[in-house]
Amino acid sequence: MILCDGPNTYRVTHGSGATPEQLKKVAEGKKVSLELDRDTHILSLQGPASLEILKPHTPMQLEKLPFFGHEKTTLFGKPVIIGRCGYSGERGYEVYCSSADAGEMWDNILSHGKAHGAIPASWTSLDLIRVESALLFFPFDMPEGDTTPWEVNMRWAVDADKKADYIGKRAVLYLQGRERFKQAGVVCNHSEAVEPGTRIYKDGKDIGVVTSSSYSRYMMQSLAMVHLLPAYTGLGTHVTFGDGAGICDGMVVRTPFYDPLRLRVAE
Repeated sequence: MILCDGPNTYRVTHGSGATPEQLKKVAEGKKVSLELDRDTHILSLQGPASLEILKPHTPMQLEKLPFFGHEKTTLFGKPVIIGRCGYSGERGYEVYCSSADAGEMWDNILSHGKAHGAIPASWTSLDLIRVESALLFFPFDMPEGDTTPWEVNMRWAVDADKKADYIGKRAVLYLQGRERFKQAGVVCNHSEAVEPGTRIYKDGKDIGVVTSSSYSRYMMQSLAMVHLLPAYTGLGTHVTFGDGAGICDGMVVRTPFYDPLRLRVAE
């Protein structure tokens, strides 16, 4: 997550991986400085009631904050940054606060949110809803090691018309139209989640692999995010998971599986 705090100041939030090392590499020889901030904690409140829970406890006009917008304010009397973002496919907010305030902030959000159904959620819960919303997770949904944006439906993230050069521009534009596979979604005829890494077949031909999966008890369906050969990504294509008799069959469907027009994020 990259937040622009000012004309020349950016805040980069990352999970595990090589992001710090990559930032150092691209910063070499440039007029920039990198500062590691270990004092900031992020609490993520996700769901349709998130606005109603937070709004009474901050002076900012939270309902006017645009998607992916962020603003310095206070929450429960403590200095914070609130961003309208998340990893759930629902309306949600991320609260950036100091480590000294994080415990109290957590308790206040749960206490004031209890009447609205707010509960602590595990990583398993987050992974389940991000699959329902077909949100990519690096590196699990990019297992090849050299996955291109075009192969995982991220055309929106590439400025193909930008005249100025940028790192990787020539290579990434050259690979447009040369996709080896495409990201897709499959509903599986199974009572469990199909294991990531399971190969996918069509008429005995190996055509792809499961990258992420979950069994959605909300939708009562087994869902799989997959990489398929481009010729087999048409909606309604029937496939088999596993070789021979296979684990189960499934059908390529539109993604996101849940709220396919992503209307709930903008509510």
